[in-house]
Amino acid sequence: MADTTPITFLSACPIPLVFDVQERIKQLRSYLDPNNPLYQPEPQHINIKAVIALYEDGKLDGTQKVHIIDGKIVPWEVMKNRTTWGGDGTVCGIIAMNDTGSEILTMFDVDLPFLGNTQGYAGWGMPIAISGAGGIVGFFPRLSVEVQLVGDDNLPWSDWISEEAIVRPVAPGIHRLSGYGIREAFYFATGSGNHTLAVSTTKGGLTSLL
Repeated sequence: MADTTPITFLSACPIPLVFDVQERIKQLRSYLDPNNPLYQPEPQHINIKAVIALYEDGKLDGTQKVHIIDGKIVPWEVMKNRTTWGGDGTVCGIIAMNDTGSEILTMFDVDLPFLGNTQGYAGWGMPIAISGAGGIVGFFPRLSVEVQLVGDDNLPWSDWISEEAIVRPVAPGIHRLSGYGIREAFYFATGSGNHTLAVSTTKGGLTSLL
């Protein structure tokens, strides 16, 4: 006779991370301190102060994702279509691991010299917390970039795609991970017994590759 006792499933995260609003406010204020190694450039101060005010007014609790320009919340469409970032158009080729669990592109501090003039670039964002299976990994500066997939012949395989990235120190064993932007633009899959990643612009085209 089959055992009909209900199975109790244990949580994937027995001790969930609790967002501490007051600690986040304290952290944000530290970014305004010139003595802090993570001190943010003057143009970012208006945005940092705006986020602090949103937390203090109870309009943010750490669960929402908002985009702020010039001290005001703006839709993502406005954020990604902004043309005044000030980049010089320098293109740098990188290899990133396709990670479906990663929501943000990984870039390293050693990549920056290959990106042209980043000092006056307005696409920098304040440091954000990055967490993994082991909890919070650290806080890293955020950078808005555009990415483009290329083929083995280095010819463009896609249009330019808006992507959010973090910039972290390079270290042994740390890989670049893909971001959310390319998964919004393409379909990805692997077939049983086939470890080659299939990429397509349409769902129908994807199935034909498996």
